[in-house]
Amino acid sequence: MSKRSSRVDSIGCLTTKTRYIVLFLGSACISSIASNMIVLNFTLICMGTEYNESYPVNDNNRGPYDYTQTEKSYLMWAVAIGTLLAAWPFHLLYERFGARIVFFSAGMISTISTALIPVTARYSWTALLLSRLFQGISFGADFAAIGLIVVYWASLKQHGFFISLLSSFSQISVMFTMPVAGQSGVFRCVNRLSDGHQFTTFMQ
Repeated sequence: MSKRSSRVDSIGCLTTKTRYIVLFLGSACISSIASNMIVLNFTLICMGTEYNESYPVNDNNRGPYDYTQTEKSYLMWAVAIGTLLAAWPFHLLYERFGARIVFFSAGMISTISTALIPVTARYSWTALLLSRLFQGISFGADFAAIGLIVVYWASLKQHGFFISLLSSFSQISVMFTMPVAGQSGVFRCVNRLSDGHQFTTFMQ
């Protein structure tokens, strides 16, 4: 190895291996945003009151979490709409302000909106819908972030490796969310756990 190549490899306090730290943290942050977005999908099953033929649902005994099928559909659509609306603007924001500030802001939007879900779910369906919309908006930052990490940190030979790992955020988020989200009666704790995990990850 020449002196020049040795000097290049030792640039910075962590040498060129820094890219793998960026890859790990980027994957964790992207997955945490996705986890916050899908956590309601799992907990929604356990939130409502259990009804049967002897105890049918009606307007008199309907609980605060007993959403109609239409309301549940709107909660799913809100995330998709937020993502579609935010994907292109986030791309422009990345170009103008850089990834650090913009992606951190997206993470905080997801953190705050997820923290508000247990409260809004109990007291205001409209506020819950807005929280879901903001979760979708923050999720729109993931796709451009994947491209930026690959372009700026992956070597030419590692593009495929970086893309394959970063694009697996959906599976990683499900692996983190699913084991705890199905526990009956703990949906508030699940939201806070997912929220705390994301906040800690982004503060790295």
